[in-house]
Amino acid sequence: TEMDVRYQHQWTGAIDHGSEIIVEAVSPDGPTRFNAKYLLGADGAGSAVRRSCDIEMIGPRSIQSFVMIHIAADFRRLVHPESGVIFFVVDPSSAGTFVSHGEDREWVFMVAWDPEAQPIDAFSTEHWSGIIRSAMVEPAAPFEVLNVSVWHMSAQVAQAYQQGRIFLVGDAAHRFPPTGGLGLNTGVADVHNLIWKIAAVEAGWLDAATLATYEDERKPVAVFNCEQSLQNAFKLIEIPIAFGFTQDIEASTHAMNSVLADDVGRAGVVAAIKNQAIHFDLLGLQLGHSYEGPLVIPDGIDALILDEPARDYVPSTRPGGRLPHAWLPDGGSTLDLIDPVVPTLLLAAGVERPSELVEFKVVVAECPAEIWRDAFGLSQSHCLIVRPDQHIAYRGDKSSWSDAMRRLMSAPAR
Repeated sequence: TEMDVRYQHQWTGAIDHGSEIIVEAVSPDGPTRFNAKYLLGADGAGSAVRRSCDIEMIGPRSIQSFVMIHIAADFRRLVHPESGVIFFVVDPSSAGTFVSHGEDREWVFMVAWDPEAQPIDAFSTEHWSGIIRSAMVEPAAPFEVLNVSVWHMSAQVAQAYQQGRIFLVGDAAHRFPPTGGLGLNTGVADVHNLIWKIAAVEAGWLDAATLATYEDERKPVAVFNCEQSLQNAFKLIEIPIAFGFTQDIEASTHAMNSVLADDVGRAGVVAAIKNQAIHFDLLGLQLGHSYEGPLVIPDGIDALILDEPARDYVPSTRPGGRLPHAWLPDGGSTLDLIDPVVPTLLLAAGVERPSELVEFKVVVAECPAEIWRDAFGLSQSHCLIVRPDQHIAYRGDKSSWSDAMRRLMSAPAR
Protein backbone atom coordinates (compact mmCIF):
# COMPACT_ATOMS: atom_id res chain seq x y z
CA THR A 1 0.00 0.00 0.00
CA GLU A 2 1.34 3.41 -0.94
CA MET A 3 1.67 6.05 1.76
CA ASP A 4 1.80 9.80 1.28
CA VAL A 5 3.90 11.08 4.20
CA ARG A 6 3.94 14.87 4.61
CA TYR A 7 6.93 16.07 6.62
CA GLN A 8 7.07 19.61 8.02
CA HIS A 9 3.29 19.84 7.96
CA GLN A 10 1.32 21.02 10.98
CA TRP A 11 -2.31 20.00 11.18
CA THR A 12 -4.57 22.99 11.78
CA GLY A 13 -8.11 21.76 11.21
CA ALA A 14 -10.55 19.53 9.39
CA ILE A 15 -13.95 19.87 7.78
CA ASP A 16 -16.07 16.72 7.84
CA HIS A 17 -18.41 16.66 4.84
CA GLY A 18 -19.87 13.26 5.72
CA SER A 19 -18.42 11.37 2.77
CA GLU A 20 -14.94 12.88 3.05
CA ILE A 21 -12.80 15.14 5.20
CA ILE A 22 -10.96 18.26 4.08
CA VAL A 23 -7.74 18.35 6.10
CA GLU A 24 -6.14 21.73 6.66
CA ALA A 25 -2.43 22.08 7.41
CA VAL A 26 0.45 24.53 7.32
CA SER A 27 3.69 23.67 5.50
CA PRO A 28 6.86 25.69 4.85
CA ASP A 29 5.16 26.80 1.62
CA GLY A 30 2.10 28.09 3.47
CA PRO A 31 -1.45 26.81 4.15
CA THR A 32 -2.55 23.70 2.28
CA ARG A 33 -5.56 21.40 2.05
CA PHE A 34 -6.03 17.81 1.00
CA ASN A 35 -8.84 15.28 0.96
CA ALA A 36 -9.11 12.24 3.21
CA LYS A 37 -11.74 9.62 3.89
CA TYR A 38 -10.91 9.37 7.59
CA LEU A 39 -8.86 11.29 10.12
CA LEU A 40 -7.09 9.48 12.96
CA GLY A 41 -5.94 11.87 15.65
CA ALA A 42 -2.74 10.27 16.95
CA ASP A 43 -1.32 13.61 18.04
CA GLY A 44 -0.64 12.88 21.67
CA ALA A 45 -1.86 13.94 25.09
CA GLY A 46 -2.45 17.56 24.07
CA SER A 47 -4.29 16.48 20.91
CA ALA A 48 -5.30 19.40 18.70
CA VAL A 49 -7.65 17.03 16.87
CA ARG A 50 -9.45 16.24 20.11
CA ARG A 51 -9.74 19.91 21.04
CA SER A 52 -11.10 20.79 17.59
CA CYS A 53 -13.87 18.24 18.14
CA ASP A 54 -14.67 19.68 21.60
CA ILE A 55 -14.23 16.24 23.12
CA GLU A 56 -13.63 16.46 26.86
CA MET A 57 -11.21 14.35 28.89
CA ILE A 58 -12.76 12.70 31.94
CA GLY A 59 -10.61 12.38 35.06
CA PRO A 60 -7.91 14.34 36.92
CA ARG A 61 -5.77 16.44 34.59
CA SER A 62 -2.82 17.03 36.92
CA ILE A 63 -2.20 14.60 39.76
CA GLN A 64 1.42 15.64 40.10
CA SER A 65 3.88 17.70 38.07
CA PHE A 66 7.44 16.78 37.14
CA VAL A 67 10.41 18.40 35.47
CA MET A 68 12.02 16.16 32.86
CA ILE A 69 15.73 16.72 32.24
CA HIS A 70 16.75 15.14 28.93
CA ILE A 71 20.48 14.44 28.67
CA ALA A 72 22.95 12.89 26.25
CA ALA A 73 25.24 10.50 28.12
CA ASP A 74 26.99 7.14 28.01
CA PHE A 75 26.26 5.65 31.42
CA ARG A 76 26.92 2.01 30.52
CA ARG A 77 29.73 1.64 33.03
CA LEU A 78 27.52 3.01 35.82
CA VAL A 79 24.79 0.38 35.55
CA HIS A 80 24.68 -3.40 35.73
CA PRO A 81 24.73 -4.95 32.23
CA GLU A 82 21.52 -6.86 32.96
CA SER A 83 19.69 -4.04 34.71
CA GLY A 84 16.39 -2.56 33.57
CA VAL A 85 15.72 0.85 32.07
CA ILE A 86 14.28 2.60 35.14
CA PHE A 87 16.39 3.60 38.13
CA PHE A 88 14.75 5.11 41.23
CA VAL A 89 16.83 7.48 43.37
CA VAL A 90 15.41 7.64 46.92
CA ASP A 91 17.96 9.92 48.58
CA PRO A 92 15.82 12.72 50.13
CA SER A 93 18.19 15.40 48.83
CA SER A 94 18.07 14.21 45.21
CA ALA A 95 15.02 11.99 44.78
CA GLY A 96 13.96 11.26 41.21
CA THR A 97 13.88 8.67 38.46
CA PHE A 98 16.40 7.96 35.73
CA VAL A 99 14.96 6.44 32.54
CA SER A 100 17.32 4.98 29.96
CA HIS A 101 16.52 5.57 26.29
CA GLY A 102 19.73 3.80 25.29
CA GLU A 103 22.40 3.42 27.98
CA ASP A 104 25.10 4.74 25.67
CA ARG A 105 23.06 7.61 24.20
CA GLU A 106 20.19 9.30 26.00
CA TRP A 107 18.67 9.44 29.45
CA VAL A 108 15.90 11.33 31.20
CA PHE A 109 15.85 12.31 34.87
CA MET A 110 12.41 13.12 36.30
CA VAL A 111 11.94 15.12 39.49
CA ALA A 112 8.73 16.15 41.24
CA TRP A 113 8.32 19.87 40.59
CA ASP A 114 5.92 22.77 41.09
CA PRO A 115 6.17 24.77 37.84
CA GLU A 116 3.96 27.56 39.18
CA ALA A 117 6.14 28.18 42.22
CA GLN A 118 9.37 27.55 40.29
CA PRO A 119 9.08 28.27 36.52
CA ILE A 120 11.75 26.26 34.73
CA ASP A 121 12.76 29.26 32.62
CA ALA A 122 14.11 30.87 35.78
CA PHE A 123 16.91 28.29 36.05
CA SER A 124 20.12 27.88 34.10
CA THR A 125 21.54 24.79 32.43
CA GLU A 126 24.08 24.64 35.25
CA HIS A 127 21.24 24.33 37.75
CA TRP A 128 19.78 21.31 35.96
CA SER A 129 23.24 19.77 35.60
CA GLY A 130 23.67 20.12 39.35
CA ILE A 131 20.43 18.23 39.97
CA ILE A 132 21.67 15.40 37.75
CA ARG A 133 25.07 15.24 39.45
CA SER A 134 23.58 15.21 42.93
CA ALA A 135 21.63 12.08 41.99
CA MET A 136 24.62 10.22 40.54
CA VAL A 137 27.01 7.84 42.26
CA GLU A 138 29.81 9.25 40.09
CA PRO A 139 29.06 12.97 39.67
CA ALA A 140 32.06 13.44 37.38
CA ALA A 141 30.61 11.22 34.63
CA PRO A 142 30.18 13.43 31.53
CA PHE A 143 26.75 14.32 30.11
CA GLU A 144 25.07 17.14 28.21
CA VAL A 145 21.68 18.65 29.03
CA LEU A 146 19.61 18.61 25.82
CA ASN A 147 16.25 19.87 26.99
CA VAL A 148 14.22 20.61 30.11
CA SER A 149 10.42 20.47 30.16
CA VAL A 150 7.50 20.08 32.54
CA TRP A 151 4.87 17.37 32.29
CA HIS A 152 1.75 16.71 34.32
CA MET A 153 0.75 13.21 35.36
CA SER A 154 -2.87 12.68 34.32
CA ALA A 155 -5.45 9.91 34.58
CA GLN A 156 -7.98 10.70 31.87
CA VAL A 157 -10.01 9.01 29.15
CA ALA A 158 -11.76 10.86 26.33
CA GLN A 159 -15.50 11.24 26.65
CA ALA A 160 -15.85 10.06 23.03
CA TYR A 161 -13.48 8.30 20.63
CA GLN A 162 -15.28 9.20 17.42
CA GLN A 163 -16.91 12.20 15.79
CA GLY A 164 -18.16 11.37 12.31
CA ARG A 165 -15.13 10.26 10.31
CA ILE A 166 -12.68 11.55 12.91
CA PHE A 167 -11.24 9.11 15.46
CA LEU A 168 -8.95 9.52 18.46
CA VAL A 169 -6.23 6.93 19.06
CA GLY A 170 -3.40 6.53 21.56
CA ASP A 171 -2.63 9.34 24.00
CA ALA A 172 -5.13 11.56 22.20
CA ALA A 173 -7.83 9.25 23.61
CA HIS A 174 -6.33 8.44 27.01
CA ARG A 175 -3.63 9.75 29.35
CA PHE A 176 -2.32 7.43 32.05
CA PRO A 177 0.25 7.75 34.81
CA PRO A 178 3.42 6.02 33.52
CA THR A 179 3.34 3.54 36.40
CA GLY A 180 2.67 0.30 34.58
CA GLY A 181 3.77 1.22 31.08
CA LEU A 182 0.24 0.73 29.75
CA GLY A 183 -0.05 3.85 27.61
CA LEU A 184 1.80 2.59 24.55
CA ASN A 185 0.30 -0.90 24.77
CA THR A 186 -3.18 0.58 24.91
CA GLY A 187 -2.50 2.98 22.04
CA VAL A 188 -1.13 0.32 19.70
CA ALA A 189 -4.14 -1.89 20.43
CA ASP A 190 -6.43 1.08 19.64
CA VAL A 191 -5.04 1.34 16.12
CA HIS A 192 -4.99 -2.45 15.68
CA ASN A 193 -8.69 -2.51 16.55
CA LEU A 194 -9.71 0.38 14.29
CA ILE A 195 -7.69 -0.05 11.11
CA TRP A 196 -9.04 -3.43 10.05
CA LYS A 197 -12.59 -2.16 10.51
CA ILE A 198 -11.94 0.85 8.29
CA ALA A 199 -10.39 -1.47 5.69
CA ALA A 200 -13.46 -3.74 5.89
CA VAL A 201 -15.83 -0.80 5.41
CA GLU A 202 -13.83 0.43 2.42
CA ALA A 203 -13.82 -3.10 0.96
CA GLY A 204 -17.59 -3.26 1.35
CA TRP A 205 -18.00 -6.24 3.66
CA LEU A 206 -18.75 -4.26 6.84
CA ASP A 207 -21.25 -1.45 7.21
CA ALA A 208 -19.82 1.95 8.14
CA ALA A 209 -21.99 1.99 11.25
CA THR A 210 -19.86 -0.81 12.75
CA LEU A 211 -17.00 1.68 13.15
CA ALA A 212 -18.81 2.68 16.34
CA THR A 213 -17.58 -0.61 17.82
CA TYR A 214 -14.11 0.94 18.00
CA GLU A 215 -15.15 3.07 20.97
CA ASP A 216 -17.39 0.34 22.38
CA GLU A 217 -14.52 -2.14 22.47
CA ARG A 218 -11.53 0.07 23.27
CA LYS A 219 -12.86 2.65 25.74
CA PRO A 220 -13.60 0.11 28.53
CA VAL A 221 -10.04 -1.20 28.17
CA ALA A 222 -8.64 2.33 28.52
CA VAL A 223 -10.79 3.05 31.58
CA PHE A 224 -9.58 -0.13 33.30
CA ASN A 225 -5.94 0.51 32.37
CA CYS A 226 -6.18 4.12 33.51
CA GLU A 227 -7.50 3.09 36.92
CA GLN A 228 -4.79 0.45 37.33
CA SER A 229 -2.07 2.93 36.37
CA LEU A 230 -3.42 5.38 38.95
CA GLN A 231 -3.44 2.69 41.64
CA ASN A 232 0.17 1.89 40.77
CA ALA A 233 1.14 5.56 41.12
CA PHE A 234 -0.42 5.78 44.58
CA LYS A 235 1.22 2.50 45.53
CA LEU A 236 4.67 4.05 45.07
CA ILE A 237 4.01 6.14 48.18
CA GLU A 238 4.63 2.98 50.22
CA ILE A 239 8.38 3.34 49.66
CA PRO A 240 8.92 6.84 51.14
CA ILE A 241 6.57 5.87 53.98
CA ALA A 242 8.75 2.83 54.72
CA PHE A 243 11.80 5.11 54.85
CA GLY A 244 10.01 7.58 57.12
CA PHE A 245 10.37 10.50 54.72
CA THR A 246 8.78 13.89 55.42
CA GLN A 247 8.97 17.29 53.72
CA ASP A 248 12.12 18.05 55.72
CA ILE A 249 15.24 16.82 53.87
CA GLU A 250 17.48 16.70 56.94
CA ALA A 251 14.91 14.82 59.02
CA SER A 252 14.21 12.45 56.12
CA THR A 253 17.91 11.70 55.70
CA HIS A 254 18.19 10.89 59.41
CA ALA A 255 15.08 8.68 59.22
CA MET A 256 16.44 6.84 56.16
CA ASN A 257 19.76 6.11 57.87
CA SER A 258 17.98 4.88 60.99
CA VAL A 259 15.68 2.60 59.00
CA LEU A 260 18.55 1.11 57.00
CA ALA A 261 20.51 0.45 60.20
CA ASP A 262 17.65 -1.58 61.67
CA ASP A 263 16.76 -5.11 60.53
CA VAL A 264 13.03 -4.56 60.97
CA GLY A 265 13.21 -1.24 59.16
CA ARG A 266 15.16 -2.73 56.27
CA ALA A 267 12.63 -5.56 56.01
CA GLY A 268 9.86 -2.99 55.74
CA VAL A 269 11.66 -1.22 52.90
CA VAL A 270 12.23 -4.51 51.08
CA ALA A 271 8.54 -5.40 51.45
CA ALA A 272 7.49 -1.98 50.11
CA ILE A 273 9.77 -2.36 47.09
CA LYS A 274 8.56 -5.90 46.36
CA ASN A 275 5.01 -4.62 46.54
CA GLN A 276 5.69 -2.51 43.43
CA ALA A 277 6.15 -5.59 41.23
CA ILE A 278 2.70 -5.14 39.73
CA HIS A 279 4.01 -2.07 37.85
CA PHE A 280 6.10 -4.39 35.72
CA ASP A 281 3.84 -7.45 35.68
CA LEU A 282 0.52 -6.58 34.06
CA LEU A 283 0.22 -9.35 31.49
CA GLY A 284 -3.48 -9.69 32.19
CA LEU A 285 -4.10 -6.12 31.06
CA GLN A 286 -1.70 -6.31 28.13
CA LEU A 287 -2.97 -9.58 26.65
CA GLY A 288 -6.08 -10.58 28.55
CA HIS A 289 -8.60 -7.94 27.50
CA SER A 290 -11.70 -9.33 25.83
CA TYR A 291 -14.31 -7.64 23.65
CA GLU A 292 -18.08 -7.90 23.54
CA GLY A 293 -20.56 -6.60 21.01
CA PRO A 294 -21.78 -7.19 17.45
CA LEU A 295 -18.37 -8.25 16.11
CA VAL A 296 -18.08 -11.06 18.65
CA ILE A 297 -20.41 -14.07 18.78
CA PRO A 298 -20.56 -15.48 22.34
CA ASP A 299 -20.72 -19.23 22.78
CA GLY A 300 -22.31 -19.26 26.23
CA ILE A 301 -19.13 -20.11 28.13
CA ASP A 302 -18.43 -17.70 30.98
CA ALA A 303 -15.03 -16.05 31.33
CA LEU A 304 -12.71 -17.32 34.04
CA ILE A 305 -12.85 -15.42 37.33
CA LEU A 306 -9.24 -14.53 38.15
CA ASP A 307 -7.89 -13.48 41.55
CA GLU A 308 -5.72 -10.79 39.97
CA PRO A 309 -7.09 -10.00 36.50
CA ALA A 310 -4.55 -7.20 36.00
CA ARG A 311 -1.60 -9.59 36.44
CA ASP A 312 -2.94 -13.02 35.51
CA TYR A 313 -3.28 -14.05 31.88
CA VAL A 314 -4.82 -17.42 31.04
CA PRO A 315 -4.78 -18.15 27.28
CA SER A 316 -8.23 -19.07 26.00
CA THR A 317 -10.12 -19.41 22.74
CA ARG A 318 -13.26 -17.89 24.27
CA PRO A 319 -14.81 -15.45 21.77
CA GLY A 320 -13.72 -11.86 22.34
CA GLY A 321 -10.28 -12.77 23.64
CA ARG A 322 -6.94 -12.73 21.88
CA LEU A 323 -5.93 -15.88 20.02
CA PRO A 324 -3.42 -17.72 22.24
CA HIS A 325 0.18 -17.80 21.12
CA ALA A 326 1.86 -21.16 20.58
CA TRP A 327 5.05 -21.94 18.69
CA LEU A 328 4.59 -23.58 15.30
CA PRO A 329 6.96 -26.27 14.00
CA ASP A 330 8.49 -23.77 11.54
CA GLY A 331 9.40 -21.40 14.37
CA GLY A 332 6.51 -19.02 13.77
CA SER A 333 3.59 -18.26 16.06
CA THR A 334 -0.07 -19.20 15.84
CA LEU A 335 -0.64 -15.43 15.64
CA ASP A 336 1.25 -15.45 12.33
CA LEU A 337 -1.55 -17.58 10.86
CA ILE A 338 -3.98 -14.66 11.09
CA ASP A 339 -4.51 -12.43 8.06
CA PRO A 340 -4.07 -8.71 8.88
CA VAL A 341 -6.85 -7.52 6.54
CA VAL A 342 -9.71 -10.05 6.44
CA PRO A 343 -11.02 -12.64 8.94
CA THR A 344 -9.22 -15.96 9.17
CA LEU A 345 -11.10 -19.24 9.34
CA LEU A 346 -8.81 -21.36 11.51
CA LEU A 347 -9.13 -25.13 11.30
CA ALA A 348 -7.28 -28.12 12.65
CA ALA A 349 -4.75 -29.40 10.14
CA GLY A 350 -6.01 -32.19 7.94
CA VAL A 351 -9.74 -31.56 8.21
CA GLU A 352 -11.84 -30.96 5.11
CA ARG A 353 -12.22 -27.33 4.09
CA PRO A 354 -15.73 -25.85 3.80
CA SER A 355 -17.20 -25.37 0.34
CA GLU A 356 -18.75 -21.90 0.83
CA LEU A 357 -15.45 -19.99 0.89
CA VAL A 358 -16.02 -17.96 -2.28
CA GLU A 359 -19.01 -16.25 -0.66
CA PHE A 360 -16.92 -14.49 1.97
CA LYS A 361 -13.90 -12.28 2.46
CA VAL A 362 -11.98 -14.84 4.46
CA VAL A 363 -8.62 -16.59 4.55
CA VAL A 364 -8.36 -20.24 5.61
CA ALA A 365 -5.45 -21.35 7.77
CA GLU A 366 -4.60 -24.67 9.37
CA CYS A 367 -3.27 -25.14 12.87
CA PRO A 368 -1.17 -28.21 13.76
CA ALA A 369 -3.38 -30.87 15.34
CA GLU A 370 -1.42 -31.09 18.60
CA ILE A 371 -1.61 -27.33 19.17
CA TRP A 372 -5.29 -27.33 18.26
CA ARG A 373 -5.89 -30.06 20.82
CA ASP A 374 -3.45 -29.24 23.63
CA ALA A 375 -3.03 -25.45 23.51
CA PHE A 376 -6.48 -24.51 22.23
CA GLY A 377 -8.47 -27.35 23.81
CA LEU A 378 -10.52 -27.88 20.64
CA SER A 379 -11.68 -30.94 18.74
CA GLN A 380 -11.35 -31.38 14.98
CA SER A 381 -15.02 -30.53 14.55
CA HIS A 382 -14.40 -27.04 15.91
CA CYS A 383 -13.34 -23.94 14.03
CA LEU A 384 -12.37 -20.42 14.98
CA ILE A 385 -13.07 -17.20 13.09
CA VAL A 386 -10.34 -14.76 14.06
CA ARG A 387 -10.53 -11.06 13.30
CA PRO A 388 -7.56 -9.25 11.72
CA ASP A 389 -6.71 -7.78 15.14
CA GLN A 390 -6.15 -11.38 16.34
CA HIS A 391 -9.24 -11.41 18.56
CA ILE A 392 -11.58 -14.37 18.24
CA ALA A 393 -14.99 -13.56 16.73
CA TYR A 394 -16.45 -17.08 16.75
CA ARG A 395 -15.79 -20.47 18.29
CA GLY A 396 -18.00 -23.37 17.40
CA ASP A 397 -18.75 -26.27 15.11
CA LYS A 398 -17.18 -25.81 11.70
CA SER A 399 -20.45 -26.77 10.04
CA SER A 400 -21.90 -23.46 11.30
CA TRP A 401 -19.02 -21.19 10.33
CA SER A 402 -20.80 -19.67 7.30
CA ASP A 403 -23.81 -18.68 9.42
CA ALA A 404 -21.39 -17.05 11.85
CA MET A 405 -19.71 -15.11 9.04
CA ARG A 406 -23.06 -13.86 7.73
CA ARG A 407 -23.94 -12.70 11.24
CA LEU A 408 -20.64 -10.84 11.60
CA MET A 409 -20.91 -9.21 8.19
CA SER A 410 -24.42 -7.96 8.94
CA ALA A 411 -23.51 -6.85 12.45
CA PRO A 412 -25.52 -3.81 13.57
CA ALA A 413 -23.76 -0.94 15.29
CA ARG A 414 -24.13 -0.99 19.07
